[in-house]
Amino acid sequence: MKSLFSSFLQPYVGNSKNGWQYCGLKGQVKYLKTYYMDHRYNGESDRLIIVEEFFNTSGDLVTLIERREDKMPRHFVYEYERGLLKPEKGHYIYDNNGYLIEVQDKNYSDKYIYNANGELMEILNQWGNSQQITKFAFNTKGLITHKYLYDLGRSESIAQEKEIFEYDPLYHLISYQMNTSIIEYQYLRYDNKGNWLYRLEDHRNKFNKIYITQRQIEYYL
Repeated sequence: MKSLFSSFLQPYVGNSKNGWQYCGLKGQVKYLKTYYMDHRYNGESDRLIIVEEFFNTSGDLVTLIERREDKMPRHFVYEYERGLLKPEKGHYIYDNNGYLIEVQDKNYSDKYIYNANGELMEILNQWGNSQQITKFAFNTKGLITHKYLYDLGRSESIAQEKEIFEYDPLYHLISYQMNTSIIEYQYLRYDNKGNWLYRLEDHRNKFNKIYITQRQIEYYL
């Protein structure tokens, strides 16, 4: 985890070297614009969420803009030095291999633990007097298959949240389960680089609704 990656797309973590790999993007992506929950089949309108991501030529995320219908846009800018994220509001600590191992802020701290393959295994979060641990499991392609959240103030053995990820043979996410809520994904269109542009999201247990997620992608020449 050598640079900051967008966290709401394909769940790559592990030994990803840049934001392109983390998001499962093929080719040298310059700009990614994603539209979330822009349609509902029962004729009612959801609140539109638009996220814009800008990458440098090394694949690092440098700018993220989030727009919502009911809120002011949020704009984030990130700078790097020798491939590592420079401190912005917090303090970032890396190991000798360039992996992020700790983030410190006046209100919280995160500690990251990796295995010998460079895969992120645990995140220990300290927020005031509360402590949480997030644990990960991966398949052979470095994709997350399970994610568990433990609140140390409640239990160290029973997960408060459990997430399960399933993929097709092309490593696209096709099913996501959080506790008892399930989302199934179907990919409708790809560009000539092999990146998906349209995806159906079937929220079976929680909302019983189907959404369309759309992406626009620009590449470096």
